[in-house]
Amino acid sequence: MAFQAVVDREKIKKILRDVAKQKGKFYLAMLVQTSPDLPQRWTIVVSAPWIDSSGLQSAIRYLSSQLAASLDKNSISVIDRISPIPTSDPVVQNMGRSSKLTLEEREVTIRNWQIGDLFIPFGYLFVADPNPQQSPARATQNLVRR
Repeated sequence: MAFQAVVDREKIKKILRDVAKQKGKFYLAMLVQTSPDLPQRWTIVVSAPWIDSSGLQSAIRYLSSQLAASLDKNSISVIDRISPIPTSDPVVQNMGRSSKLTLEEREVTIRNWQIGDLFIPFGYLFVADPNPQQSPARATQNLVRR
């Protein structure tokens, strides 16, 4: 039987929590399938004010270093990319309008989502809150929790 690397969602969430403590809260954080044709390959999608101010390449380098310091090589091998999105992007704003979710809550499983030009075949929504400094985040009932 061939070895198949898997990504540990709890470890990813812990890394994101640690990053949020150091840099500031996320407006959006997801772990999504890179492609329907590659079900075991993952992309980390994130949005935060500190990413806007530090720049996309700097944020990618920082997040990559945090992942490398906390995950084993097999877990890292299934992560294809880190995709930062500016906080002003309509995807971030639309996600925040449809749900409120923080890293302290249980992630939401997402399947076949189309948000603007973004298609998500499968994934996990960790954070959706375009203004985390305001009221505590709550998930809406139109999302299925797993």
